[in-house]
Amino acid sequence: SEGHSIVADLNRQHTPSDYLQLTFDQFDVQSAKVWLEPLGFNVEGFINGRFSMFGFDEVPYFTANLNVDECVVNAQPLGDVDISSSWNAEYNQLSLYVTTDLEKEEGSVTPLMATGYVSLSNQLNTSDVHFDISFDEFSMQTVSPLLRSFSSRFEGLLRGDFVVDGTLASPQIEGVAYIDEGLIKVDFLNTLYAFDDSITFSKNDISFRQFEIRDERGNKAFVTGNINHNDFSDFVTALNLTTDNFLFMNTTSQNNSYYGTVLASANGSISGPFDDISINVKATTKPGSTLFIPMNNRRQVKELDYIQFVSDDYY
Repeated sequence: SEGHSIVADLNRQHTPSDYLQLTFDQFDVQSAKVWLEPLGFNVEGFINGRFSMFGFDEVPYFTANLNVDECVVNAQPLGDVDISSSWNAEYNQLSLYVTTDLEKEEGSVTPLMATGYVSLSNQLNTSDVHFDISFDEFSMQTVSPLLRSFSSRFEGLLRGDFVVDGTLASPQIEGVAYIDEGLIKVDFLNTLYAFDDSITFSKNDISFRQFEIRDERGNKAFVTGNINHNDFSDFVTALNLTTDNFLFMNTTSQNNSYYGTVLASANGSISGPFDDISINVKATTKPGSTLFIPMNNRRQVKELDYIQFVSDDYY
């Protein structure tokens, strides 16, 4: 039928002029949801354009020029997405150009633009990669499924320019991420934190410089330090946190086995590898804090080494 289709045109005569051509006409992206939904991504839009492949019996190569009209990812509009790509088999190089155009009341913006190449080889550590990537008012809610293991809400607008170099096995990212109107909910703590600040990426390092976090009551905490990594594995933290008063927990009996509201001043550090984190914090609870730790009996309480009973004279 006219529209909402993919039309294939194949010329196969074992000559240099052989080709395969796929023409997309308002093809619904939702047709691919069987692959995207398990990853937590819901993509909407309609694909138009052409994919062409040549040189079946010699050096094959392809070109693609596609457009996704009114693309929406996880209910966040990206606008019209243009994708241009080509494959050069002689050099084993895949080139890619992606740009977006989103119309807003104040004018058009480009939430995402990426251009670069990947030179493939038999080994990932020798497959060169280079991409220039820029964000402008990119909705971070678009990628919120990546954090769903601990956060059910992740919002904000991302802007910044990044360079990705190195290899597929060892990518290196450099650039500064500027975040506006950032929000993240930490489900285990039942707390919602806001932030408007920047994070610096430089090769194997992620840096925070007096990164300001605000709780639901307007209290502030500041994070300074680094997270080092080896090709985005073997993460090692060296972070410091300071606050005069901050909401660290706001749970009920329906959230956790122990629960309550914890407001505290704190000065501490989080250091070490992710699989052996060391947390050293000097904290003082503030008025309004309550913490409930259900116990079956007095003997069970005495067996818990993290609870110590003191007299009023202790204070």
